[in-house]
Amino acid sequence: MMLNRRSSHTPIRIAILVTRMDIGGVPDHIMTLLDGMSDGMNVTLITDSLHPEHQSAIEAKGIKVIFLPMSRLLDIRADIKALRQLRQILKEGGFDILHTHMSKAALLGAIIGTLSRDLIVVNTAHNLGFIAMPQRWKKLVFWAYDKIISALGIDATITVSQRVADAVIHAGILPRNQVFVIPNGIRLQSFSSRAAEDSCFRQEIIGNEGSGKIIICVARLVWFKGIDTLIDGFALVTKNHPDAHLAIVGSGELEDSLRAQAHQLSLEKHVHFCGERRDVPALLTASDLFVLSSVSEGLPISLLEAMAARLPIVATDVGGVSEMIIAGKTGRVVPAAEPHTLAQHISDLLADPDLCHQYGEAGFDLLNEKFSQQAMVAQTEILYQNLVLAQSREVVHA
Repeated sequence: MMLNRRSSHTPIRIAILVTRMDIGGVPDHIMTLLDGMSDGMNVTLITDSLHPEHQSAIEAKGIKVIFLPMSRLLDIRADIKALRQLRQILKEGGFDILHTHMSKAALLGAIIGTLSRDLIVVNTAHNLGFIAMPQRWKKLVFWAYDKIISALGIDATITVSQRVADAVIHAGILPRNQVFVIPNGIRLQSFSSRAAEDSCFRQEIIGNEGSGKIIICVARLVWFKGIDTLIDGFALVTKNHPDAHLAIVGSGELEDSLRAQAHQLSLEKHVHFCGERRDVPALLTASDLFVLSSVSEGLPISLLEAMAARLPIVATDVGGVSEMIIAGKTGRVVPAAEPHTLAQHISDLLADPDLCHQYGEAGFDLLNEKFSQQAMVAQTEILYQNLVLAQSREVVHA
C-alpha cells in the first residue's frame, strides 16, 4: 500500500517487542530502526535478552529497555505469565503502538491486540515459516500458526520484500490492505574506512603469500542458509581456481557437520570457519566476492552489507533476493540447492575482475537508492503516523 505522511506535534509512543536481541539480522534491523528514529517517536524496547554491544548503543541513544522473560518455544505457563506482564507494561506506559518482531513476540502481540483494541499492533514478518519449510506438513503447520496470529489483533503487517508480501496475500493469510512492504535498510558508517583491518583479515585467511581470492559468506550455520550447497559448489570452484578461499562467518548448530563435509572434500586449507564476528564490514571489504546460498530468506541484511562493501554477489533466488540484485548488473542470481550452477557463476566472476568491479559499484549505487537506513525509517514512521491518524478518526466517528 502507498504511505502518506501526516504532520503531528505529539510524539507517538511505541513499544518495540522482540523475542531476543542477540547477534543476527533481526536485531541488526531493530538497531538500525532505533538509531534513525525521529524526535516524533517515543520508543521503548521490550525484550527477553540484550547483547552487551546492543545495550551500550541503546543506552547512548537514551532508549528505555524493559526486560520481559519470553520462551522461544511454546510454553503455555510461561507464555501466559509473559502475556500478563506485557499487558501491564503496555497499560502503564500508555503506548499508542506495539511493534512486534520474531514469532513469539508476534503471538503475544496478536493476543494483546484482541484484548486491547485501543492499542495498534504492527508486526514485521522478516520471513515466514510456511515459506521456508521444505516439508508439506511443516508448511501447513506454520501456515496455520501465521493464519491464527493474523486473525487475532494485528492491525498491520510489514514484510521486508514484495515476494514475501505476495506469498502472504496469495496464501490467504492476510488481505492486501493490511500488508505493507518496507525493505530493510542499513547504516553505512561502518564501511567508510577499513584498510588496516582489511589487510589483517586477508593475512588471516590467505596467509603470508598474499595471493588468492576470498569468497565470503556471512550466515548462521542452520539448514535454510544452504551452506552445505555452498561447500559442495566451492569444491568445484577450486578446480579452476586453486588459490580461492571460502570464509564462512557465523556460528550455528550445523558447524560440526559442515566442518566434516569440508574435510571429506579435502578442503580444510581452503574453507575457513570464522565464527561470529563483530568486524563484518572489515571482513567484507577485505574479500573479493560475496555468496548467499540460502533456500529461504526475507530480505537478507547480509546482502545489503555486501552491497555496502561494493562486493560482487552471487545469490540464490529466494525471498526478496531478486529485488535486491539486478541480474547481470549488480550480481548473479541462481537457483537454490544447485551447487554446479552456483560454482559456475562464482568461477566466472573470479575470472573477470573488471566485471566484479562493475557489479560492486552498481550494487552500491542501488543500495543508496533503495535500501538506505533513511528510507526504511521514514517509511516505518509514516506507517505509524497513518495508523494513529486512522484510529483517531475511528474514535471521532464512534
